[in-house]
Amino acid sequence: MKADLNRSLLWLRGTIDGGSYKRSPHGQVITRKPDMSRVKWSPKQEAHRARMAEAVRYYRAIRDNPEQAARYRELAKAAGLSVSAYVIGLRMLETRPGGENPPKAD
Repeated sequence: MKADLNRSLLWLRGTIDGGSYKRSPHGQVITRKPDMSRVKWSPKQEAHRARMAEAVRYYRAIRDNPEQAARYRELAKAAGLSVSAYVIGLRMLETRPGGENPPKAD
């Protein structure tokens, strides 16, 4: 069913009160927020989520240490990357089989 929205809501994105607001080439789309409580994640999905959570913890630990943060800013700038992309990329190399040993920021 098509509904006309208030103009101030046309660029709204995200979830509010059980509704999901999205933009599409055809205009604003409003759907009910999906219930994911009964979804059974596959072992691969669970492993990927765990790896991403570990990468975020690793990045935040570096970000919160001023000396390490400065060192990684220099390394990221030299590599032409953002600090988060550089740090998470290094972490992925450390955990990937056959990955090179990245430089340590002491």
